[in-house]
Amino acid sequence: MAPIHPCTYPNVTNMENPMKPTPYSDEQLLTETDAAKLLSISPRTLRNWRVLGGGPHYVKVSGRCVRYCYADLTTFIRQRRQSSTSTQATEPPLS
Repeated sequence: MAPIHPCTYPNVTNMENPMKPTPYSDEQLLTETDAAKLLSISPRTLRNWRVLGGGPHYVKVSGRCVRYCYADLTTFIRQRRQSSTSTQATEPPLS
């Protein structure tokens, strides 16, 4: 199965048509694998971001069980949208 690109989901990048359905509700928790597919990155990258910081917020359900809230992932994507390569990407602080 090919990775799911964030632009596939209208809620993520196409705010002009918010009535199109999305595959997840805002509060749905996604596995690390599903979150990585949504972001088109590897699960290892998500693990590195959890250690080093700079990635999307996550929920530590228990022990080694980590989940990502769909709303947090879409916020993470929106905050990193760029209009050109000449502008420097700003990384908002994670709270």
